[in-house]
Amino acid sequence: MRPFPLVYIVVVTWNGWPHTVRCLDSLRTLDYPSHHILTVDNGSTDNSVQQIRAAYPDMELTAVGRNLGFAGGANAGIHRALQHGAEYVWVLNNDVEVEPDTLTPLVEVARLRADIGIVGPSVWRPTRNGKAEPEPAAFIWRGEYRLPDACPAPDARNGEAFHLVDDLVGSSTLMDAAMLREIGFFDERFFHYWDDVEICARARKAGWLVAHACRSRIRHAVGAAVPTTSAQAQYYFVRNWLLFSRWSGRGGLLTIFRRAPGMTLGRVLGRRWLFRGGWRPVLAGVLGMIDALRGRYGQRTLPRWLA
Repeated sequence: MRPFPLVYIVVVTWNGWPHTVRCLDSLRTLDYPSHHILTVDNGSTDNSVQQIRAAYPDMELTAVGRNLGFAGGANAGIHRALQHGAEYVWVLNNDVEVEPDTLTPLVEVARLRADIGIVGPSVWRPTRNGKAEPEPAAFIWRGEYRLPDACPAPDARNGEAFHLVDDLVGSSTLMDAAMLREIGFFDERFFHYWDDVEICARARKAGWLVAHACRSRIRHAVGAAVPTTSAQAQYYFVRNWLLFSRWSGRGGLLTIFRRAPGMTLGRVLGRRWLFRGGWRPVLAGVLGMIDALRGRYGQRTLPRWLA
């Protein structure tokens, strides 16, 4: 067994190149010795490819030419990583920043057991006062309820090494190459949102374990690429919520009326979105529900009056 297995780091970016450059800046500080960084540009329209290449001319960048969604962009990077002998693939959002010791404990946890297929860090997000606060990063299902998993100590680094969980947020997930070859990559029907939950569920169904590595930590500027209160984001959230619920058997269509994934549709469309984002996100969520019932998945450009 190699002391430091090769980790391909796949950064998926769509517009917002300043976030991507900051992400790459932080990745340069990693203390893990055996890694390769690959940026996948998902058809950006803000000159991202040129800006990223100017900042990092010697770093590998693949421009896929059109927006494949997070799932499709990540899959393009995963495919290349496996072709080049990666033993693990670490998929990151472009609005993530890491610390020098973020990757090492992820790999350590992944190697503790041969059946650990996916590992994720604790997630902290910046606040308006310049500090950071913890963000739910891992979840446990209790029947139809999806509950956040928390490390026991306020400082995640001083907690236990890892917890076995049911799923992880997809902003930063380390995946075993053998698992990916067995179960496949992200489901591109989702395009954006819930693809991370689905691949964890699919991995566990195949006998792989999902772990939350408490001693690893990232900073995530949540919603930097697509604001979470936007109509487009709410469309994908509701549609893919129903897609996952029907696939997993956690409520199916009835999910929209009860707390299967952790919240009712009324709460999501009303108190959470109407008050924060206005009426357009609410109507976009209703459209997502209709499209889910019609079996329409993949990329969806909203009508101009709704976007």
